[in-house]
Amino acid sequence: MKKRTLVFGLLAVVLAFTSYADDGALRNKRILQLPTATPVSGDFIPFYDVSANDVRKFNASFMPASGGDITAGASGTAGTVNIFPGTASKGKVTLTTSDNSGNTTTSVNVAAQSGARTYTVPDAGASASFIMTQGAQTITGAKSFATSVLATGGVLDAGASGAAGTLSVYPTTAAKGKLTLTAADASGNTTSNVNLAAQSGARTYTIPDAGGSASFFMSNRLGARFKICGEGTTINNNSVAYGPSLTLTANTDNGLPCDINAAGDTTESNVDESLFTNNNFKVVGMVCRNEADANADISFTLHDDTAALSPSVTCTIADGDRDCVAAVSSEPATVAAGSKLAVIAASTSNIGDNNGFVCDVQVVF
Repeated sequence: MKKRTLVFGLLAVVLAFTSYADDGALRNKRILQLPTATPVSGDFIPFYDVSANDVRKFNASFMPASGGDITAGASGTAGTVNIFPGTASKGKVTLTTSDNSGNTTTSVNVAAQSGARTYTVPDAGASASFIMTQGAQTITGAKSFATSVLATGGVLDAGASGAAGTLSVYPTTAAKGKLTLTAADASGNTTSNVNLAAQSGARTYTIPDAGGSASFFMSNRLGARFKICGEGTTINNNSVAYGPSLTLTANTDNGLPCDINAAGDTTESNVDESLFTNNNFKVVGMVCRNEADANADISFTLHDDTAALSPSVTCTIADGDRDCVAAVSSEPATVAAGSKLAVIAASTSNIGDNNGFVCDVQVVF
């Protein structure tokens, strides 16, 4: 019985390798086709000493011995591991390696997992690289994060030199706008820093609705005010110009008089005056107030050398009201030193006596 078993065993080995081929077309390439089988612990896969061009195919799972390695290629000979999906002609995943700078080993390690995991590589739309925890990288394409993104150190940049960037901050409710932080071109390759000084407690700083586009006032910009006053009796369904007086008077606001009984003139050049002869300045706002209800709408517009400023500095005291505010809604225009200023008051009605006004103008240098 033992001899018969040996004979049948040898016959099985011979039959197992009947798909071995060696013809003229494959003179230097041989294929060893092992029969389909499910490997189990203890299975023996025979090794045959064949040339480096041989391709060995296994129709079932292949498992190296416990503690063994699977090697594709050798030092100086590139290797490739191809992984195919279950459907024919649906591509494959190829694992390859590039030359290292030295004879070193790069390991891909899976850390201890607390449960079963499936990590999926999405379609990036083009060839791409993984984001690594070390080293500098350039990442292209929009990336969406469902939770917070935390930068524990370094600098967070939006854009780069020559490529504008924007930081967008959204509120809780959908379709309720957003806050964007952008940068305009500086006059040179300089950096502007927004610094938060030490706070003695929790603070919330709120930007109110300015009613239109506006600019912040900065603490290092010198500010000043001047007033233009006049009486309203000259206004009779027309436009009347009033200029500032340069006569210095003791015990008056800013050392300049403000006479609410001063008469205006329909010719602006007869009353306009230069206030700041050595410095350019910007007008950032104006507040005008009536002595009493004028029983009509009156508009007040600041002029620079007989023309309205751009953006305009103007406001209207409506019938029944006593004051109005002209808030500059965008970057104020620069007024040249020595420019002549005047306020143009206009109404479609006849303004009676005892209706003097004062316009308080705020400027920065």
